[in-house]
Amino acid sequence: MPKVALGGSVCAGTTVGAGGVALTSPKSGHTKSSIKKGCRIHKLMSTDQGTFEKVEEEELEQEILSLQQTNNFSKIKQACDQLKGEDIFIANRNFGGWTYDANEQTSTDKNLKDKFQTYLKNNKFK
Repeated sequence: MPKVALGGSVCAGTTVGAGGVALTSPKSGHTKSSIKKGCRIHKLMSTDQGTFEKVEEEELEQEILSLQQTNNFSKIKQACDQLKGEDIFIANRNFGGWTYDANEQTSTDKNLKDKFQTYLKNNKFK
């Protein structure tokens, strides 16, 4: 009987034992929907200068969600899920929030494609 009681408390308690991979930190009390290594995201900081800034996925998620732009984050997440391992850039056009535009990634308009590739090469992201 003590083994059953002990086993029951272990299962209902702290998930200790062979399931070490499934352990979670007590600080992580909530689950976030994050991109999790889907792609590398860079913010377009200046169209004219062609400057970009790498942003961590979790930081971007918090920024977008704090601005209540969940639709923007969903589109970025969807793009990252499709482009695993790739580098993408997002833009904040007319201060409307960070968005991903697939056409902008390949467009020669304003040489953004070339500027982004140069940025990646100079920063050894590619």
